[in-house]
Amino acid sequence: MTKDNLEERIRIRSYATGKLPAVVVTLLTDLDMPFSYKLQDFLIEKIRSMEPFQELYIDLSNVEYIPSLGVGALSTALVASMKKNISFYLCNIKPKVRSVFEMLGLMPYFTEKTPDV
Repeated sequence: MTKDNLEERIRIRSYATGKLPAVVVTLLTDLDMPFSYKLQDFLIEKIRSMEPFQELYIDLSNVEYIPSLGVGALSTALVASMKKNISFYLCNIKPKVRSVFEMLGLMPYFTEKTPDV
């Protein structure tokens, strides 16, 4: 796996959950600085392509480490999703990753929910 290739570091799935499909973005590796920048750009573009009232899940089950820059990327995506009325959820957060969100005081702004699939 080449660390510079975004397609090898995420998996995208869509599920029918009512009128509009939910989108699940699974991160397959930890977020380092270069990946955080690419992920932010990718999520902003994904949100732009989604319809209002869709659900976007970020699955962190494979993430053991997240720098503050990675939290910033997810925070930027959260704000973009709110502006477009897209529900933004984090799921499968590991304790070390959760502690970074908590240390930065940002965990209350995120909603945890597992996709209904």
